[in-house]
Amino acid sequence: MSPSQVDSRLSRSEFPARIHCSIRIMTLRSLARRAAVVTAPLAVASVLVVGCKTTPPPQEVAADVAAYVDRMRSWAPVEGETGRSIERILGTQFVEESTVLHELDDGIPRADAHLRRIEAFTPRTPAVQAVHQRYLHAWNTLREGFQSIRDGLLESDGRALATGREALIDWRRGLRAVAADLRRLRTEYPTSAS
Repeated sequence: MSPSQVDSRLSRSEFPARIHCSIRIMTLRSLARRAAVVTAPLAVASVLVVGCKTTPPPQEVAADVAAYVDRMRSWAPVEGETGRSIERILGTQFVEESTVLHELDDGIPRADAHLRRIEAFTPRTPAVQAVHQRYLHAWNTLREGFQSIRDGLLESDGRALATGREALIDWRRGLRAVAADLRRLRTEYPTSAS
């Protein structure tokens, strides 16, 4: 079967998802060389290797993006309070130790609870799963940053404070990147209501 026959068979309407195929043709001679076997010229015969993967239809991605944006709205209060807590922590420049420790006493359990919520959620499509992984990474970075700051204050470790400070800033960057990714996906996969 030729590659064009494969393409025409795969483009039939029975397949609801788009199919992307990669085709490699290798001669038996090249296969034999790879196996370090010396063979007689058998270049006439060949092997067709087809690797296919499916991607969800655009309307499924659009629905998943819309559902994820709705989920993000329900997470917004936690993000807002966490952002305000970070502002208060950074505003002290770590000089007001009691204020920072108080914010951490509130922020660490909040981050832990939110991490449990977002770890329990799994988007349906690969595109949204990638965005969710970035969101999850941002929150894990924040949690590690909170712990670094706590350790830095309790052990008078300036390096740990600097690491924690950078993690708080990285959390903000991560959330901005997630928002940009979601805007891009909403543009790329608009819902019928958009």
